[in-house]
Amino acid sequence: MKKILLFGLLIFMTATMVSSCGGTKELKWSTFEKIADKRGERMIMVELYTSWCGWCRRMERYTFNDPVVAKYMNKNFYSIKFNAEERRAVEFLGKSYRFNPSDTRRGRHELAAALMMDSEKQGYPTTIFLDKNYNLIQAIPGYITAPDFEAIMHYFGDGAYKTTKWDEFVKKYKIGDAKYSTTNSDSTLD
Repeated sequence: MKKILLFGLLIFMTATMVSSCGGTKELKWSTFEKIADKRGERMIMVELYTSWCGWCRRMERYTFNDPVVAKYMNKNFYSIKFNAEERRAVEFLGKSYRFNPSDTRRGRHELAAALMMDSEKQGYPTTIFLDKNYNLIQAIPGYITAPDFEAIMHYFGDGAYKTTKWDEFVKKYKIGDAKYSTTNSDSTLD
């Protein structure tokens, strides 16, 4: 009996040490208010979601909880999770954005509409990338798997989007290798 208890204690202590040493990472979420005075420091990724969106919950559970995604995003981006049907006003870049009840069937926040304005498909989830000066780079509608998101985050985060077309980039990117290839080139990047 003592051996079983000792063995159980040893497993518990090992698991605790592994988890405290960074075995798992979570994506750190911020807000528009918190990053307002950090212009020029990092790029921004905004995840537009709604409370009723199943694909949004799935993306949060599987894509954003992926340790590779979380580690890279925490180091290179400010990540903002924003409810596109948020009712409170939000200040961003010196402008106040409010909820517009007549925009779409359920209503939509003006900031969500502004971030998706150049996107042909407007739905949820939509992932938006802004440069360090908070200029819109691209809005990507739809659910993105962790491996595909890994390629996309490197495309923007490593600056490849400035010199390389997505189709060329995706041919070279290898999942798990920060220098470059993915399994899915069907993503809708410009």
